[in-house]
Amino acid sequence: MAYTAGDGALYWDQEYRNGRTRWHRKHVHEPLVRHYKKLIPDRTVRRVLVTMCGMTIDMNWLADQGLQVVGVDIALQALAQFMKDSGREWTEQSAPKLGTEAKCFTVRR
Repeated sequence: MAYTAGDGALYWDQEYRNGRTRWHRKHVHEPLVRHYKKLIPDRTVRRVLVTMCGMTIDMNWLADQGLQVVGVDIALQALAQFMKDSGREWTEQSAPKLGTEAKCFTVRR
């Protein structure tokens, strides 16, 4: 069955599963690296929210800078791929306040 964007998570999971992710980069976005010190000049920021994160490796880069990174996406397929590729170990728990099917994934330390 083919889903349309109006189908929400089903559509986006389908796009990731089928490899239709032309927006995805296999490297950290250069403007993030170039302007990082301007964005967080005094290192008082400890947590970053990355909305519509998909499977961006920017989240790993930000974590490597010492930040706690919170990524949010509707497509569990994208998050599963990100976690698989990240080289980190993850725990999973339900997040019922966000919805009946919502999940929270945390890096094991």
